[in-house]
Amino acid sequence: MTANSLIDLTLGKIAKVYSPGTLPWIKVDSQDDWRRMVGLEGEINERALKEDINELKKVLEHYQELIFSMVKKFETPKGETGELFER
Repeated sequence: MTANSLIDLTLGKIAKVYSPGTLPWIKVDSQDDWRRMVGLEGEINERALKEDINELKKVLEHYQELIFSMVKKFETPKGETGELFER
């Protein structure tokens, strides 16, 4: 697989679960996750440019897991996690 096809595959999986509004909410209410996501995107770009496919796969897995966890946080009703956050 090429770097681009791996990225496309990962983004396709993310698109299936993504809820509109997740990213703006995370940027404001979960800045640690936001910084991790931006950092992973930088790593993805580096690995893709170097065609470092094995490392790219690892970084994409972490990226996908992070996005999935952020979507889950976003979709969890207020108070259900014990956290009192607002969207």
